[in-house]
Amino acid sequence: STFNTMTNDPKKVQELSFQLLVRNLRQETFEVNNTKNKAGDRKENVTWFFPAPCSTAASDVQESTATLLAARAFAKAGYVVQAWESLLAFFQGQRADGFLPMFRYSPRIDDNQIYIENSTIPGPYIGSHLAAFPIHASIVLDVFAMSNQTQEDVSNLQILYENILKYHRWIHDKQNFLHPWETLLSTDSWVRPLEGVRREMRSRNWEVPFEVPNAVRDNYKYIADVYEPSIYLLQECRKKTAM
Repeated sequence: STFNTMTNDPKKVQELSFQLLVRNLRQETFEVNNTKNKAGDRKENVTWFFPAPCSTAASDVQESTATLLAARAFAKAGYVVQAWESLLAFFQGQRADGFLPMFRYSPRIDDNQIYIENSTIPGPYIGSHLAAFPIHASIVLDVFAMSNQTQEDVSNLQILYENILKYHRWIHDKQNFLHPWETLLSTDSWVRPLEGVRREMRSRNWEVPFEVPNAVRDNYKYIADVYEPSIYLLQECRKKTAM
């Protein structure tokens, strides 16, 4: 490919990479609190740019790690406004209890049917019930360090600090099971680590208590030796949580 032929020219690779990042920018309007209003009870509509990952067919999806890397790249290239917008847009998907999803779906996408009922296991997409990998604080600090540290930069840092703090409190208080797909490791890398779980499943004659939808079986990330233990662990964690 053209990209591969340019690997001996780092500047050209950087230029092409940044062009691809810009092409993947999407735009969305959000209703947010007016931070300039100290009462905090007024809403205003703001339009922000955010990067859509190349790995998804849905252009109105925003993924956590891709957003963080893109924001850092924007800030390093001098586009700090775009960096902040990407981060602020992503945190619009944060729940009131602090949970931050791996994917933020646009309201234009109907994702009600793409999860197995009552689970965090995805169908054709990795869904918004999976938690984001928690490296946001490091990237936000990098973006701030590369900014001019104006009052607007300080304000954005304060907003994101509160959001990140809420997420880390949720992690410490609520998260009792780290799904393999929340770790940023490839699905097949979990086959061997989950062998002990599969042995326990066999000793209990445990089977997935529902028919796995074709949308899941046909997904390129589906591997039975990872998927089935993940369902088992999820159920076991729920039992302990309910005790």
